[in-house]
Amino acid sequence: YFTLSHCWGKDQPLKTTLSTLAAHQQSILVSDLPKTYSDAVKVTRHLGVQYLWIDSLCIVQDSKEDWEREAQAMAAIYQNSSLTISATSSADSYGGCYLEIDNATTEGISKPTREGHRYLVRLRRQVRREDLATPLLRRGWVFQETLLSRRVLHLTSNQMFWHCQERFRSEDGSISAESGSGVATYDVELGFCKKTTIGDHRLWVREHIWQRWCEDYSRRAFTYEEDKLPALAGLMSYIEKSTKSTPPLGLWMSTLHLDLAWRVNDTKKTSRLTGLPSWAWLSVRGGI
Repeated sequence: YFTLSHCWGKDQPLKTTLSTLAAHQQSILVSDLPKTYSDAVKVTRHLGVQYLWIDSLCIVQDSKEDWEREAQAMAAIYQNSSLTISATSSADSYGGCYLEIDNATTEGISKPTREGHRYLVRLRRQVRREDLATPLLRRGWVFQETLLSRRVLHLTSNQMFWHCQERFRSEDGSISAESGSGVATYDVELGFCKKTTIGDHRLWVREHIWQRWCEDYSRRAFTYEEDKLPALAGLMSYIEKSTKSTPPLGLWMSTLHLDLAWRVNDTKKTSRLTGLPSWAWLSVRGGI
């Protein structure tokens, strides 16, 4: 099965609730799907896969019991997915996955051959961060979805990007970086999370990776502030199993003396969340 990573937006046009559950278990018409969903279905079918997991349809949204159960399974859902389709440039469910080529991002050169045939070469400058619209990468829930997925296909308004544990590659071939190589920073420079298998590293390397992840996560946005801890729970559970370390609220017992040394970037732009202890970096609004 595939999974979809997407921005809900202010208006969620189609979701499973207690009142729609029975009908959705029978069928959901493709014609009823918003564009982001229907585009994801096209990708799934084109790649020969039968099932696609979409959170707003596969979780009963007004059932607290179902939501809590599925939230605990989130790590396994994305880890076991063959591919995560990421609607990276769409700010809501209507934006789509940009499956059509945007000619505005390319320049064409048409030349005749000696035989009288014409050929067209399309040129595109190497992508830069300012060329990419990536509203999805600013969302808090998407953080663990990206990191836990084995393979991510980022569909952007500029081009496609392939992202897995071994490689980060752009559709036009201008970026092809292997993990661990000196040029494997393209993913971070373009605003993407750096994927790595954290359990395979030494303690001090794991600590460095986790700190970079915390900095990224602290700057992300949430519709509901109370989701800040649950949206990280799947990733912490995965790391706990991989490292045998215990995570108290986003810190780790094995490196607690270092994790407690966090600080906010700008005291004027941060404030406290209620319900979390002040020693936890998850208790502040704003970047650390």
